[in-house]
Amino acid sequence: MKPSLDYEQQLHTIPVRNVQAVVMASERSPEAILVEVQLRYAGLLRFIAKWVHARQRKRYELSGLSREMFERVDGKQTVEQLIDWLCEQEHLTFLEGRALVVLYLRDLMRRGLIVMLAADSAER
Repeated sequence: MKPSLDYEQQLHTIPVRNVQAVVMASERSPEAILVEVQLRYAGLLRFIAKWVHARQRKRYELSGLSREMFERVDGKQTVEQLIDWLCEQEHLTFLEGRALVVLYLRDLMRRGLIVMLAADSAER
C-alpha cells in the first residue's frame, strides 16, 4: 500500500512538468498551447501496441485558465502557492481554489504531463 500524505504534506508537494513533454503554439487558436507527450504502454500492451503500430505520442490543447495553470507549474511552486494564486486571480475561497487546483493537477498527472514530488524529495 502506498504511504498516504497528510493534508499539510499535500499542500507542500511540488508539481513538476514531464521533461519529455514538448510545448508548442496551437495552430487553431492563438491563445492556446499544445503539449505533446510520449505514450507508455504497460506489460503485454507494450508488445500489442508495437505489433498494431499504435500511436506513440498524444497531444493536448490547453487554453484559458488551464494554460495559465500549466505555465505556472515550474517545479518550484507548491500546491499551496498555486491555490493562493488561483484564489487571488479568480476571487475564490481557499476551499474552492483547492478543489479546482487538485482536480486540475490530478487530470494533468493522468495525462502524463506532470508528476508530483514531495517537498523533501524536490530539494534533493
